[in-house]
Amino acid sequence: MKDDYPLFWGVTRHFDTACLENPVQEVTRLFESFLPISSSILKDKTVAVCVGSRGIASLPVLVRTSIKCLKARGADVFIVPSMGSHGGGTAEGQKQLLEGLGITEEAMGVHIHPDMATTDICRLPNGPTVRFATEAFKADFVFPICRVKEHTILTGDVQSGICKMLVIGCGKHKGAKEYHKFDIAKTLVPSAEIIIDRISLLGALAVAENSYDKLYTMRLVGPKQFIETDKELLRIAKNTLPRLPFTELDALIINEIGKNISGAGADVNVIGKWRREGGPRIPDFRIMAVLGITPASHGNATGIGCMDIMPERLLHIIDYDAMRINVLTSGTFRSARLPLYVKDDRTVLDAILNSVPNSRAITMTRILNTLDLQRFWITEKLSSKITSDMHCTIDNNPQKCTFNKHGILLDFI
Repeated sequence: MKDDYPLFWGVTRHFDTACLENPVQEVTRLFESFLPISSSILKDKTVAVCVGSRGIASLPVLVRTSIKCLKARGADVFIVPSMGSHGGGTAEGQKQLLEGLGITEEAMGVHIHPDMATTDICRLPNGPTVRFATEAFKADFVFPICRVKEHTILTGDVQSGICKMLVIGCGKHKGAKEYHKFDIAKTLVPSAEIIIDRISLLGALAVAENSYDKLYTMRLVGPKQFIETDKELLRIAKNTLPRLPFTELDALIINEIGKNISGAGADVNVIGKWRREGGPRIPDFRIMAVLGITPASHGNATGIGCMDIMPERLLHIIDYDAMRINVLTSGTFRSARLPLYVKDDRTVLDAILNSVPNSRAITMTRILNTLDLQRFWITEKLSSKITSDMHCTIDNNPQKCTFNKHGILLDFI
C-alpha cells in the first residue's frame, strides 16, 4: 500500500455556454408555430408521446410542456416508454427507468403505457422485421421526444436521434434484439423511412445539448423533416460534445459510468471507440478505472467491459440480469466483460501506480463521468500539456488523495 500518492490539480475547462434559458417558453413557441392552438386536428385524438431512457437535459420539462401543449389542442395524451431492451426488457423495468428520470404519471399528468408488445410493419429485404410498439401503433398520432448525438457504434450522418428512437426505441425489446443481428448503419434509415410512411406520426421534438449538458437548441418538425433534422442536429452535437484535451494518458479514473450517461456506460466518443469495437487507439488512455455506477442505471453496468480495473464493491451493485439482456440484445458481448477487480479504490490506485516506471511522473486524469467534463483533475506531469487554445484554468492549490475507512477515494473539490 502506497502512501505517496500523486497530487492532483483541479482544471476548469471553459466551453461555449450558449444554451436555451427557458425551455418551457421555447417548446410552447415551437408548438404554436408547428400547430396553432386554434387547430382542431388533435381534438379528441389520442397521442402517444414516446420517451426514451437517456438523461436528457430538462427532460421532465420537455415532456410535461409538450403534453400540456398537446392537451391544449384537444388531444388525449399518454406516454409510451421507447427504449428498446433497456429496463431489463420488461414493462415494469422501463416504467421504473422513466420514473428515475422524473417521468412519472403524477408529474406528467398522464398515464404511462409500458406494455412491451409490438406490431409488425414489414420486413426489409434480407434484413430485420420493422416493428413498432403496439400501444403507440394504436394511437391516432405518435410524437417522439429525443436527443440527437453521436452514437457509440454508428458512424454515419444519422446516429442517435429521431430515426433511432422510432426504429430501435419503439421496436421495444423484440425489435431491438433483431436489429442488432444486422448492420444497423445500413438498416436504420430505410427502416425509419418505412415507419415515417406507414405510422401516423404527428411530429417530433428533437434537442441537442451543449458541453455543459444544457439544452443548446431544439427543433419541432413534421415526419418529412425527421431524417434531415437528425443530420442537422448531429452536426451541431459533434461540435458541442465535450472531450478531454489529451490524446494519451497513463491512466483515466472515472468516478461513475451509467446508462443515463451513455448507452455504453461511458461515451466511447470520449474514451475511444477502439475500447468497444477495436481499431486505432485514439485517444489512447492506457489504463481505465471505474469507481462507481450511477443510481439511475439501476445496476445495468453495460459498458463496464471497456474498463480495465474496478473496486470489488461494484460486483455487488451490478444487476447481472439487466446487463445480460442489454448485451444479448445489442450483440456487443464484450460490453459485459468484468474488469480486474481489487479490494477497494485505494488498491485500484496502487495497481495503477505500480504499472508505471515512475509514479511521480504518471500522466493521470480523474473525471466524474464522460458527460461532465468541464471540471477534471490532473497529475503534475500533465499541467505542462495544458495550452492556451484548450481554454482551461488550472487551480493553484493541488489536492491530496484521501480515502474513507472503507478505502473509497473521496471526491476532490
